[in-house]
Amino acid sequence: MEINRLYIRQCGTNCYLIKDNNLAAVIDPGADECKILESIGNYKLEKIILTHGHFDHTGAVSALKDKTGARVFINPKDEIMLHDANKSLYAAVNGTFKGFKTSDADEYFKDKIDICGNTFEVINTPGHSPGSVCLLGDKILFSGDTLFKESIGRYDCGSYEDIMNSLDILMKLDDDVKVYPGHGFSTTIGSERLDNPYLR
Repeated sequence: MEINRLYIRQCGTNCYLIKDNNLAAVIDPGADECKILESIGNYKLEKIILTHGHFDHTGAVSALKDKTGARVFINPKDEIMLHDANKSLYAAVNGTFKGFKTSDADEYFKDKIDICGNTFEVINTPGHSPGSVCLLGDKILFSGDTLFKESIGRYDCGSYEDIMNSLDILMKLDDDVKVYPGHGFSTTIGSERLDNPYLR
C-alpha cells in the first residue's frame, strides 16, 4: 500500500492518496482537484473518504466525484456540512457563500471500510465536529483534525469533553502506530503520549 501526502496550499490541509491493487482512494480532498487527479495517474479512484465535513477537507469532493465517479463516504452526523456553507465554516472563513460547491454522500461509515483492498477500522472521534472519525489500519492512523503532532483539533464547533474522550481512545493504541493528521506533519501515538501537552 502506497500513501502519498498532498499538501493543499489553498486551505493548508493534508490530503492523503492511497494506492494499491490498481485502485486509489483519497482522504480529505480540501481543494486543487487538478493536483489530486494528476497524482492519481492511471489508478482508478474508487472512494473519497472524509474524516469530517469542514470545507477545508471537502472542497474538491464535488469535482473529483464528477470526474471519476468515486463514491463519497462520511459520518452522517457531518453530512449536512456538504450542503451548508455556514456549518462547514466556508462562509465564516471566506466571508461569502460564492464558490461553495455541494456534493451528496454516497455511503455512511460502518465499523470498517475497505480502502484499495486494505481493511481500516472506523473510530468515531467526536469533538472537533460531531461526526469526526479516525481510520485505523495496520499501524496506520488517519486522524483528521482530532490529533495533530503535539496538538489537538479545535473544539469550538464541537465539544472539549468529546474530543478529550476521543483522544483517550486513541491513546490506547500502540506506540508505533504512525499518525497522519489533517494538518501538519506525521507523528506516532508514542510520540504524542510523551510530547503532546494536551495529553498530559
